[in-house]
Amino acid sequence: MAVFFISCGGHRNAPKDLISEDKLASILTEIHIADGLIGEQTSLKDKKTKEKYYNSIFFKYKITRKQFDESMAYYTRNINVLNKIYFKVLENLSKLQAETEKMPHPAGEETE
Repeated sequence: MAVFFISCGGHRNAPKDLISEDKLASILTEIHIADGLIGEQTSLKDKKTKEKYYNSIFFKYKITRKQFDESMAYYTRNINVLNKIYFKVLENLSKLQAETEKMPHPAGEETE
């Protein structure tokens, strides 16, 4: 019995279709970009627009909303793993920001 618990210890009570940590980090990166875009443009703040963005991300990664929600609930109960995932999200967003800052800007437009 002890061998069974040791071998399954990493994903006890995990949903059947648990999204991997790396894949979830990529999904969350895109969700945070979408949230930022929606927040920047007041005309995009309605719930339907947000759902369209999220659904397009879920489609890209071949997951369902239910699978996303169940995976997030699982990782929320495993805070150390969720912290690791969010560290990767922050790393991804920082890389994207650095790439964006390297891009040429139109004449007269300042960067922060």
